[in-house]
Amino acid sequence: MEEILKTICLAVVQGVTEFLPVSSSGHLVIIAKILKVKECILLATVLHAGTLVSIILIYLRELRNLFGADKKLLKFIFVSSIPAGIVGLTLNYFGLDELLFENTVLVGCGLFVTSASLYCLTKNQSQTKDISDMNFKDAFLIGLAQCVAIMPGISRSGMTISSALRLNFKRKDASTYSFLMAVPVIGGAAFVEILPFLKDMSKGEAGIGSLSLIIGFIVSAIVGYIALNAVIESVRKGSLKKYAIYCFILGVIILTVELAF
Repeated sequence: MEEILKTICLAVVQGVTEFLPVSSSGHLVIIAKILKVKECILLATVLHAGTLVSIILIYLRELRNLFGADKKLLKFIFVSSIPAGIVGLTLNYFGLDELLFENTVLVGCGLFVTSASLYCLTKNQSQTKDISDMNFKDAFLIGLAQCVAIMPGISRSGMTISSALRLNFKRKDASTYSFLMAVPVIGGAAFVEILPFLKDMSKGEAGIGSLSLIIGFIVSAIVGYIALNAVIESVRKGSLKKYAIYCFILGVIILTVELAF
């Protein structure tokens, strides 16, 4: 029961922070350490998969268009996914992804990167371009920003939205593209991480309980759906600098605690 309650707590954190430019993975690492939750990367992947469901539900029409009239945009999303896919598979192959999810000092440093990106990359952007104006260069540059966000503490949505804004895309189009390009990356990561767990579970060797993962998946999907509807306009219209300040303060707190104690 304790394991399930901890998972629900992490699922709520994931659902709330996934769509804010504050790094949901970084928050999961912090809360998981406080709650002393093991196998954080597997759980984090499942919780991300839960919020992926909310993205699919809310952007269902846009996703349908990718396989219809907007096949050109589908190609751009594929290009944007390549850098993160390569880095993610490399980290997973060498087992370095687990190390990243255990290091709160890196989370603190990553939050500084997020803060700087949100503050600097969104300054003086003209915001004149629509998604229809995107080209392969734009898609690749935004993909590189997403690639950097594999490190916990660096916000995926924060990096991709701020990079798109720096490339002069309108706020609404930048946020829409950011969430759409999350689908293949989160889906791919879920497949890579969950498949070995399913194999271990069939052998009776899995660690964290499957019931906890299922509950966490459902809770993160529900909370994510509510949160995305609630914050999407804030991210589209509000200033990103308040999130930059939040990430900076949280980064200072984390590094102070970790280095001082």
